Amino acid sequence: ALLAPLPLENHALQERLPRMEAGLAAAQAEAKDLREQNAFLKSLLSGTQAMSSSVASAAGAVGALGLGYLKDRAMTRDGPGERIFSIELLAGGVLSGLASIAAGAPYYDHVIAALVGAIGAVVYVAFGLLVNGLKIDDCSSSVAIHAFGGAWGMLAVGLFVNPQMYHNHYVTLFDEYGAEMEAHGESSAGINAHDRDMRCAGIFYPRAMNEGAQLQAQLLFVVGTFFSVGPASLLLFYLIKRTMKIRVSSQKETDGIDRHDFGGLTSGTPMELRMVTTDQSWVHA
Repeated sequence: ALLAPLPLENHALQERLPRMEAGLAAAQAEAKDLREQNAFLKSLLSGTQAMSSSVASAAGAVGALGLGYLKDRAMTRDGPGERIFSIELLAGGVLSGLASIAAGAPYYDHVIAALVGAIGAVVYVAFGLLVNGLKIDDCSSSVAIHAFGGAWGMLAVGLFVNPQMYHNHYVTLFDEYGAEMEAHGESSAGINAHDRDMRCAGIFYPRAMNEGAQLQAQLLFVVGTFFSVGPASLLLFYLIKRTMKIRVSSQKETDGIDRHDFGGLTSGTPMELRMVTTDQSWVHA
């Protein structure tokens, strides 16, 4: 409507009109380019997150499998036998890698993603041993994987966030007027875009400007989560325990619930696959 033909009596306005039209066309072309750039960044970030998650889960699997090989031996009637690769630790390592990478997947390169996943495997195995040593019933190692592995993943954000990847993810992608702001060196929050990146960078980046503030924020969140979710969960499970049955009998715990409730051992099971239990572990009958 602004560019509709108007009776122009002023010669200066007639001269300015073509320039205004050219400026509008240039702005429209720039907006189109920005939309295409944002679409590209979205696809790039999705690929980065997928790759980081895959790398971290693979590193967690290999790390947990290796640690299990160092600590586990097959149990026989004559005592510990050969070292074994534990499928249980392999599966747990995959999950621990995923739990560790979840908080920071868009902000890590592949080497850092592998490091985060491998450390997640160490956390999983170490805290799994601690939970078992405390006689806490956690047959699926969910506490070691999700609680402690997730906590490590939150802290890793404060250590390893790549400022450039953070910039791509937040400043460019999510600021409504990100491109215009960046042209003036600012984000929509009014903070210099470069400063914002470095304030949120991990402390292992030498030019980080936050003096550990990001790590402190992550640590505060982890502590807050443990002290809020922990008591709430204890209360919930106490109420469930008092009102309904949530634990099987001691005999089922010893034999394995699969044998009693899920048809894991039937009369048709070959003798060579039947198992008996000792006070240490399952061994072949």
